[in-house]
Amino acid sequence: VAEFVEQAIEDYTSKRGNVFCIMNEPIVIIDCEITEDLRQARVFWSLPYEILLLEDTKINAAMRAKLVQYMQRILEERGGVLQGMVHTKMRMYFRPPTIRFVPAEGEILRRALHDWM
Repeated sequence: VAEFVEQAIEDYTSKRGNVFCIMNEPIVIIDCEITEDLRQARVFWSLPYEILLLEDTKINAAMRAKLVQYMQRILEERGGVLQGMVHTKMRMYFRPPTIRFVPAEGEILRRALHDWM
């Protein structure tokens, strides 16, 4: 599911604009958890790594938190477009889950940053 969401963001950004971008960089899909009945999926996302790694003099923790809130609101309001794109691609394999976007934090985000570096 995470790969399908990543592809949907990439496709949407290339064709329709930077809705799911911060400073012209798309958000990063880190992980996905799917319920046992395959009906629900929690997709963990992050601000672009380049933004997370900027020095505090350029973007402080409070600004990062505001950017996360801003993007979460966009995902809640407009994430249905991504849901539709994912469903279109997955429908041929099995019944796609309902996607809920969750900002990644704590250990899951540290692990993703460590793997990226």
